[in-house]
Amino acid sequence: MRLDHFYSVLKFVFFLSAGLQGNAIANPVSLETFRGEHIVSIDFNAQKAWAKRPDPSKSGLKGCLKKALVDLIPIPFFRPTFSCSPAQTLKAEVDRIHHLHAQDVFVPNILEKTSQWIVLSDLGPTLDSLMALASLEDKKKLGIQAAGALAALHQKGQWHGRGEIRDMTLTTSREIGFIDFEENPNGPLSVKQARDFLLFLFSLSEFFEDPQDMVAIVQNYKNQGPRWSYRIARVIFQIVSPFVKVLKIVPLGRDGVRLLKAITLIESTLKVIECPKNPS
Repeated sequence: MRLDHFYSVLKFVFFLSAGLQGNAIANPVSLETFRGEHIVSIDFNAQKAWAKRPDPSKSGLKGCLKKALVDLIPIPFFRPTFSCSPAQTLKAEVDRIHHLHAQDVFVPNILEKTSQWIVLSDLGPTLDSLMALASLEDKKKLGIQAAGALAALHQKGQWHGRGEIRDMTLTTSREIGFIDFEENPNGPLSVKQARDFLLFLFSLSEFFEDPQDMVAIVQNYKNQGPRWSYRIARVIFQIVSPFVKVLKIVPLGRDGVRLLKAITLIESTLKVIECPKNPS
């Protein structure tokens, strides 16, 4: 009798504990949550969220070694971000999110943070995933909206760090959101913004074939964004593109073909904007 009574009490405590835990966090986060990845989708308090830790290939010992190498690149614009300290990388992203949130930029809410990972609210599907399924006209509409959102971000004196469409989302309110703030390029604000804009164009080029289809997108950023950011991006592109065109005379892999296609498309688009045909 006493043993049965003890067993019943134990079961009651177990189920009560399980119930309380289920109400608090559906899937508690631990290092095992990541399964070797640096960002994973989870169910957090009955809502979709993202658990994120510093990318092991960009921080810690590997990041430290890569940072020493990229620091040798003479032009800061082309240096990717690496860090010796995973905790510092995480803190920098948290600080950026708080700062952008205070500027009324659509960024994720921080649901939980530790020294090893953070949990972020979901901001909707990324633009690259939407464009992969969209019609040409819908791609253009999304591109124009994204260009306007990037321009607005820059007009607030901010930058993203990468600016690609995989770093932008479409929220439930149909606004453009920004995610993934791991990159923190060197240089003055105008150069950081120019880098955003160029990487934005490169990421868009995967979804377009005709320069005319990108004109309205680029024009929207040019009209709404800081004037110096566009001009600096144009100068940087003019400097880089001749060197990359050497790829035309060498055998190319898939990445090389994509890069050459992107540069050709962007160059043609900029020419249409800056040298429009006179009406006959």
